[in-house]
Amino acid sequence: MNFTGIEWDILSHRLEACDAVAEALCDDEDSAFGFDEVEDRCRELLDAGPTGVDTTDALTRAIIVDCCEGATMFTDMEDAVAVGQITRGKMLAYFRAARSLEDKVGTFVNR
Repeated sequence: MNFTGIEWDILSHRLEACDAVAEALCDDEDSAFGFDEVEDRCRELLDAGPTGVDTTDALTRAIIVDCCEGATMFTDMEDAVAVGQITRGKMLAYFRAARSLEDKVGTFVNR
C-alpha cells in the first residue's frame, strides 16, 4: 500500500512514538504481539517510508490502524492555525488526508 506525503506525515507522527504504539497494542496479557516486536516494526516502517508498505502482515496492519486511531496531531491543529503556526489550507489538507487514510485503512479492517 502506498501513502501520500501528508498521509505519511500523519502515520509517522504516531510511529515516532513507537513506545505508545507498543503500549496500545500490548496492553493486555492476551496480546498477539510483543512490546519489542511492535517497537521494532514501527522503526522498520519509519525507515521504509510511505511507498510499498506491506499490509498483508497482521502486525503491520495493527500498527497502521493504531496510527490512525491514536493520532494526536489533530488535537491542537485549530489552535496552531489561530496563532499562525500553520495555514488553514494546510490544516484542511491534513483533514482530507486523514479521511483518505480512513478509507485506505478501512480496506483491511473488519469493523
